[in-house]
Amino acid sequence: MKIKKFIITSLLLAISIAGEAFAVQLTSLDMGDCLINQEKIGEIVLKNDETTEVQLVNANIIAASNAFSILNFYPAKILPNEMISIPIRFFTDNNIRHDAFLVVRLKTGNFEYSVVANLTANAIHTNSIYSPTNNLKGAALLTWMQNFVKPHTVYSYKEARTFMWGGIDNVNGEVECIYTGRKVQTNDIPDVTLTKFNTEHTWPQAYGADSEPPKSDLYHMRPSYEIANSKRASLPFGFVAGTPQYEDGGSKLGINANGTLVFEPRDLFKGDIARGLYYFATRYGNVDNFISSQEDDLKKFIEIDPVDAKEASRADSVVFYQKNHNPYIEYPIFIHRFNRFNSPDFTPKSQIDCPDDTVFVLNTQGLNFNVSILNYGDAPATVSNASLVADNDFEIVTNITGTNVNPNGTLAVPIKYKGTAENAESKLNLSFSDGTSQSVVLISKSIILGVGSAQPVSFDVYPNPIVDYATLTLNEASAVGNISVAAYTIEGKSLEIFVNSSSNSVMISKNQLPCSHCTLYLVLNNNGKRIIKPVVVE
Repeated sequence: MKIKKFIITSLLLAISIAGEAFAVQLTSLDMGDCLINQEKIGEIVLKNDETTEVQLVNANIIAASNAFSILNFYPAKILPNEMISIPIRFFTDNNIRHDAFLVVRLKTGNFEYSVVANLTANAIHTNSIYSPTNNLKGAALLTWMQNFVKPHTVYSYKEARTFMWGGIDNVNGEVECIYTGRKVQTNDIPDVTLTKFNTEHTWPQAYGADSEPPKSDLYHMRPSYEIANSKRASLPFGFVAGTPQYEDGGSKLGINANGTLVFEPRDLFKGDIARGLYYFATRYGNVDNFISSQEDDLKKFIEIDPVDAKEASRADSVVFYQKNHNPYIEYPIFIHRFNRFNSPDFTPKSQIDCPDDTVFVLNTQGLNFNVSILNYGDAPATVSNASLVADNDFEIVTNITGTNVNPNGTLAVPIKYKGTAENAESKLNLSFSDGTSQSVVLISKSIILGVGSAQPVSFDVYPNPIVDYATLTLNEASAVGNISVAAYTIEGKSLEIFVNSSSNSVMISKNQLPCSHCTLYLVLNNNGKRIIKPVVVE
């Protein structure tokens, strides 16, 4: 699969230190519309506007999906008036809106705790026939698919079997049983008396597939060995527990864990069968609730046996004849976008998290800070209680009981440190209306920002403003390996990389820059470390 890259930038995550308190103002990163299965890169830029350095400890993403990821992160000190970027990757096959939180753990002279930025992207389908499914879930998605699969060319049962045996499932004159792997040589509908092969309806005829059009629908018709077909009969599919009553080629007949007689197909075709049944229920209805009793196992079948090239090719052949599509084969993610077939809407659920297990504060009386609460679910949660254990040295400044944490939202719990002792410890206990709870340990220390492994990240531009030429020089601690330089406009538009060097300095001319009488952000890349500095071009 070819991956295309697009670059967007969020400017700026302004880090400032105001008096005794450490406050961080974060902009969100909205990647806009993103095509599924195509990579898009965004950058969140952190700028230290004050005279005190800030140290990045770590960063992570909290989300309900894994669509967002951090391309690279390294502990680093941001010196005064310097910037550093955190590149964010977005990639998904799921054409819905995606929300996440970027959590950055920071150290200053007064605090060690995390700050949070919202990440958003709206994934859209690349196939125009599926564009109407963008952001559809639950009943809305299922209703759309029911209408989508309905119009199709209907054949007689004999015509459909001729297509199946002579073309769709025929490979060089051989046709394979879906259950056993046994093969028969034929180019037409075989004589069951001579070959022991016949046609299986994975959705049984006894449950609504006994007349056209469902009887002749090629998405659930399959070649089968007669004995395996007879053993399966009209039984539901499932997992056999214990000793099978019948077994051939990996397929089994037996009792499942609930004491029900089921037929278990071989692993190679478990997913094929499940996707065919979902198609049938979508096209013709869940007759006699046949799919409902086995739905949990069918979803497991889908995980065991994803769509492969053979199944996709067969579906293309069916499209050629029937002129309709099986969306569960072409985009299997749709099965996970509704709850259950008879109750497709998901129950909204909150997902509460506190990104910090522990917050450290300098043992200086009167320091104020915030503890962040995140909700990466799709339902609000209300704070039912907020309290401090051993709270002599810490105080909740504002009562947050009864406050909502909205979906994809944050809530700041304002805390004041009242003491002066080192290693004073308290615990912030939070409980919520959804029955969950969170705890954060608060500890005072005599030193927060000590000497560590993180290196200062800095480079100098001289002269700045740039009149004719300028030299970019890495500081000694950062100067390793090759460096390259790119530029961003003040609006955040990424421009082409235009300089490479193996030394710790680079000379650029005004002619290499994309504008005059403007402000740019020069981005120096040193072995994956992206350092940013604003410059003025005369």
